[in-house]
Amino acid sequence: MKIKKILCMALVATCLTAGEMMSTTSVLAEQPDTPIVAQTNTPTYQIVSKVEGKNVITTLSFTPVNNLGSCSFVLHYNTEKLKLVSTGYGNAQPNIKIISPLTPTDWSKEKGDEPYSPDNNGEVNGTFAYIMGYDDGASDVAVITFEIVGDSFSKDDIQLADYAVSNTDSEEIGNLTLSEPQYSIECEHKSTHTNITKQATCSETGVEDTVCDVCNETVATKEIAKTAHSFDEGIVTTEPACTEDGVKTYTCTVCGETKTESVDALGHDYDSGKVTKEPTCDEKGETTFTCTRCGDTYTNEIPAKGHNFDDGTVTTEPTCTEDGVKTYTCTDCGGTKTESVSALGHDYDSGKVTKEPTCEEKGEMTFTCTRCGDTYTNEVPALGHDYDEGVVITEPTCTEKGTKIYTCKRDASHTYVEEIAATGHNYDDGEVTKAATCTEDGIKTYTCQNCGETYTETIPATDHHFDSGVVTKEPTCTEDGVKTFTCADDGYSYTETIPAIGHDFDDGVVTKEPTCTEKGIKTFTCKHNCGETYTEEIPEKGHHYDSGVVTKEPTCKENGIKTFTCADCGDTYTEIIPATGEHHYDNGKVTKAPTCKENGIKTFTCADCGDTYTETIPATGNHSYDNGKITKEPTTSETGIKTYTCKDCGETKTEVIDKLSSNNQQSSTVTIIDNGKGNSISTGDSSSAIAVMFTAIAGLMSAVAVLITRKKKNIEK
Repeated sequence: MKIKKILCMALVATCLTAGEMMSTTSVLAEQPDTPIVAQTNTPTYQIVSKVEGKNVITTLSFTPVNNLGSCSFVLHYNTEKLKLVSTGYGNAQPNIKIISPLTPTDWSKEKGDEPYSPDNNGEVNGTFAYIMGYDDGASDVAVITFEIVGDSFSKDDIQLADYAVSNTDSEEIGNLTLSEPQYSIECEHKSTHTNITKQATCSETGVEDTVCDVCNETVATKEIAKTAHSFDEGIVTTEPACTEDGVKTYTCTVCGETKTESVDALGHDYDSGKVTKEPTCDEKGETTFTCTRCGDTYTNEIPAKGHNFDDGTVTTEPTCTEDGVKTYTCTDCGGTKTESVSALGHDYDSGKVTKEPTCEEKGEMTFTCTRCGDTYTNEVPALGHDYDEGVVITEPTCTEKGTKIYTCKRDASHTYVEEIAATGHNYDDGEVTKAATCTEDGIKTYTCQNCGETYTETIPATDHHFDSGVVTKEPTCTEDGVKTFTCADDGYSYTETIPAIGHDFDDGVVTKEPTCTEKGIKTFTCKHNCGETYTEEIPEKGHHYDSGVVTKEPTCKENGIKTFTCADCGDTYTEIIPATGEHHYDNGKVTKAPTCKENGIKTFTCADCGDTYTETIPATGNHSYDNGKITKEPTTSETGIKTYTCKDCGETKTEVIDKLSSNNQQSSTVTIIDNGKGNSISTGDSSSAIAVMFTAIAGLMSAVAVLITRKKKNIEK
């Protein structure tokens, strides 16, 4: 940054009036009691800007050296982003004396001076003196407060545009070099946004920067993961076999990366099989199946056919106790098998009684087999006694038993005696011998009609026969009533309490309507005309807010507001609609077109806030050559040269033109040299057959051969 001696001297001369010069001289004359410490550092300005809400507090500090007299500075700020609020002095050390106050002025530097153009700069200047002998380090000589009026600001928006130093004789120190001013910003970065500085691809990660909305500083950088590969549909690079998998290869259409997948083995394709061994009655056969692709085989068993036996013939007849035999013969192979024929078992007759049974002894019955005469016997049960109806030998009475004798009809010597139970008393229906009253029991007497025996029963007191009662005192809402009951027989009476009927309140009447925020009252009155009432609170209705209206739309960076209104009372509340956080970038505009060698740039702009990011358009890499120019003609002894030039970048390449033939043999080798890459390509072809056919016009054909060779080379290219 340049220092203007004239500006410094004029500023010091203006500020130092006669009185001020005396004061300054006096100040400069004051020497400390401590020895002067030699300084080796150079004078330095430091500018620290601290963000506090929408304000920026800028502190200008100065680190002096010995033998300085006065110092001046001019501070510029960007008026499109900052508004000057106030200026003041800092906590300067004792070695600093303010000579002239901080003065906001109009920008007056020449048009085009850095750091800003005259249209968007404000200016603050000041002058201060340094007292020799002190070496207390940096001092804050100015504190300037700005208000942020733009979207953001950076340290470039506050610059020390000019500064100068002079000695105690007010002459600029020509051999003293000031260090470049040091700038820094203290910001909490409370509001940030993100910029994608490098888009991710499938082969490279991208980069996303987080930038402070206030100071424009990049506070964080995040890597964007690679995108997924965009693989094609793949091609089968290894065909599958019957037992081995094949391979299918997929290629990324963006970066050429490949991946493979296995193709399932085909499996064997067996034919319908061929019988390679016929089955017999006892032995299994075999069918062989063969793969139509690889010849692999496997076999299946054919079950043995089994014997085809006839219906069989009984070769040994069965008896009552022994089994017989039946023999079966196979009609195919003559093999035999036998089965046992079950023994017939005995065939007994219906039996004959060989011993008769009696009353007390068993008899016997004998059964005989009709085939072999075998016998067996069964018991015939004893007949048992067959007694008559019996004869009473002693009659029973009311209290004593009688007896009865029974005799067997088959054998009169067999008898038994049985007791006859006493008949018991046969009482009449009884007679009331003492009537019962309401309070005393009565007596009933029963008499046996056979023997005159008697017994008595108590007739319970009849108890009172009370009527249904009469209300002798009516109940009220709060007092009990009385009901009296009287016996119809003896006039005895008793009372019962009728409970108070209690209040019977109506459904109530709203005596105070509720509102959104205040409770109402409902009053209930007794229907029995007793005048009793009670009240209940009716809850507040609460606000009935509508679904809300967006009163401030959210943007990419700023929150919106949604306002809800009560339909009853008009009360409102608001909710924050979060900033969308997503820029709506357009499809981009090519702001720098790519060339053969240089990348281009495509800029994408947010339609809402104007935020932008860029993408690189790769250099085309394809030169656009002209039709070429012969820069050296061929002769019979030397080849010629044809030079092609790229229309975009000026890159050149050359072609060698064959020498002219002197013996009618035209060489057709053409070499193309690409000056950009240094590679050469040669092709060979013989035109000797053409030369023999046209020997009479060799010279003319030589020229024709050259033209044909060039055309051929162009076609091959």
